[in-house]
Amino acid sequence: MHQHELPPVLYIALAAALGGSFGLIFVPIGNGAAIIVAVVGALAAAGIMIATAPRIEVSESELRVGNAHIPLRFLRHPQVINREQLRDLLGVNADERAWVVHRPWAKSAVRIELDDPRDPTPYWLVCTKDPHRLVRVLHEQGVPR
Repeated sequence: MHQHELPPVLYIALAAALGGSFGLIFVPIGNGAAIIVAVVGALAAAGIMIATAPRIEVSESELRVGNAHIPLRFLRHPQVINREQLRDLLGVNADERAWVVHRPWAKSAVRIELDDPRDPTPYWLVCTKDPHRLVRVLHEQGVPR
């Protein structure tokens, strides 16, 4: 499973508009400079939003989210987390030892317990647009329910 957690088009458009607004600073210098800065700023801002979106991958042996990875043998009980549960896990019931990938546009997540005596991390909390798919794939790769 390979899944890119891209932000919604609206977020990308807003970032591009913000980046493009830097062209206004160059209007006193000249319209040509302002247009160039606006285009470059818009493309850069949109590109950063897309480039920093985490990639979720499940192989036969490991789960990779962004640059982090963990062998599947240490994972237990992946469960879908809805919006209210996510708010709770990121707020009053947050565990500072947990490893979290949060994206504001994701309204759901997957909580995956860790069973590694050498790692104090109790669970991974991975925000994703399709948590049911991630849980299904993890189960298909042998992660216990």
